[in-house]
Amino acid sequence: MSIPENRLPAVRRILASNLPLPTALSTVTRAEPAVEVTADDLSSAPILDGNYAKISIFNHKSIPASTVGHGKLELEEVPGAGIVLPGGANIYYLDIAPGYSTSIHRTTSVDYMIFQTGEVVYLTPDEAFDPETGKGRFVETLCKAGDILIQRATLHGWANRTDEWVRILCVVLDAKSPSTEIQGRNARHQMSEVWDV
Repeated sequence: MSIPENRLPAVRRILASNLPLPTALSTVTRAEPAVEVTADDLSSAPILDGNYAKISIFNHKSIPASTVGHGKLELEEVPGAGIVLPGGANIYYLDIAPGYSTSIHRTTSVDYMIFQTGEVVYLTPDEAFDPETGKGRFVETLCKAGDILIQRATLHGWANRTDEWVRILCVVLDAKSPSTEIQGRNARHQMSEVWDV
């Protein structure tokens, strides 16, 4: 089956940065620099055989972020699957093709997912399970344009069961190593990044 053409609108990034303060104003305590505003069209990168398209918007290698610099600012290289920037933030659009479902996975991050267009099913386990012995039961949550999902290092998957492309704005923050409490014990269960559960 061929993947329908992605007709979602192109993304235009507008970046506002402080310009250097003129020497003549360097002794003025409340002096304000001029602001440079640049705009550029961002290209999408097809991934997973074209079932996804990723449009990188911006990232920060650390939080709090630096506001130093202006002009063309290069994005940091995001390792692994290109989702979590260690110690920082990664902001991108994710487009999901009609009829596509992902594998179940977890990233070690806190993700703010803002649904822009279309609707997609968010799959999460509704009971604990051992992946070595079999998959658990999954509950489905329908996410629609205007919804916001805050995902805190949870095991999940996506299913676009419509005939339209879906666009999600993703703000991904690196997080401390995820863990959860163990019922009835004063102990924690450590979790890691997981793909293809």
